[in-house]
Parts: sequence; structure tokens; C-alpha cells
Amino acid sequence: MTLNNLINSYVENSLEVTRDMNEDIEHIQKFFDERQLEIPEAYGLPFANHIVMLIRRIRENDCIIMDSADEMPQHLIDQAEEMLEPLFIKYGAEKNESEIKLMAIYLALINENRKEIESNE
Repeated sequence: MTLNNLINSYVENSLEVTRDMNEDIEHIQKFFDERQLEIPEAYGLPFANHIVMLIRRIRENDCIIMDSADEMPQHLIDQAEEMLEPLFIKYGAEKNESEIKLMAIYLALINENRKEIESNE
């Protein structure tokens, strides 16, 4: 399921997606497509909500600050940073390690789901 489809299907759940967010959503979807990452249905609504709120926080330069999360594999941190850096630049927001780590957590869940699917094939 694509990020746009997820977000469109959950709009009735009050995600309040604005039209000008579409470019940012498409950027994130392209990132997923290039890496052949699929958003598991079980994480669909939380992930869609996270993306919408993330875009708002970056636009308003009001990113979250959280205590250091458990150590994440560096490649997931790098992927999350690669995905989010264009948005930080676009909106003139400071790069935020908490937002990057939070996205890395989602990437870890998505990668784990992919491994599980592949092992069941």
C-alpha cells in the first residue's frame, strides 16, 4: 500500500492532510519505492499519522525532542536522515536527531516485517 493511499484512506480519521503536503508525501513515497519498502498494514494508520505530523513539525520548525532512544543500527539512522534532510532544508528547519531516530524506528519495523514475509515465502 502506498503512503498516498494510506493517507487518503485515513483522512476520515482526521489526519487533516493539506494539498501542499502532497509533494512532501510523494518525496517520502519515492524514498520507499526506490528501496522497495512496503508499509505493513498493521502500521498503516500510525505511520500515516506520524508522516503528517512530522511534515507539520518540520514546516513549523517545532520538531520533537526526546531522550536518547535505544541504539539503532547506523544504516537505519542514515536512511532516515536521507529521507528527512530534504524536508528540513525545504522548510528551513534545523536537522533534528529525535525526528530522525523516530523515523528510523519505523524503518526498523518495516524492515523486520519484510524479513518476516520473505522467510514465510
